[in-house]
Amino acid sequence: MLYNIYTMTTPDEQRKLVALRMLPSAHRQAKIAAVTEGKTLGVWIEEAILEKVEGKAHPVRMEKLTAETSYEER
Repeated sequence: MLYNIYTMTTPDEQRKLVALRMLPSAHRQAKIAAVTEGKTLGVWIEEAILEKVEGKAHPVRMEKLTAETSYEER
């Protein structure tokens, strides 16, 4: 795997093509940040998502929705 040093999950997990809709300005900013760090855009976005999920970038509540709890009650 070419980017094995950036693998965030199991070593046997393969990357797949994913299409995203995003603002062109956000894409441009992400591309500049990725190139500045010497990474591909895909690797940079992958790391940003994982940081967000793990709570490094901003706190994210990781709760399961249950039948007893609605979104409005939170």
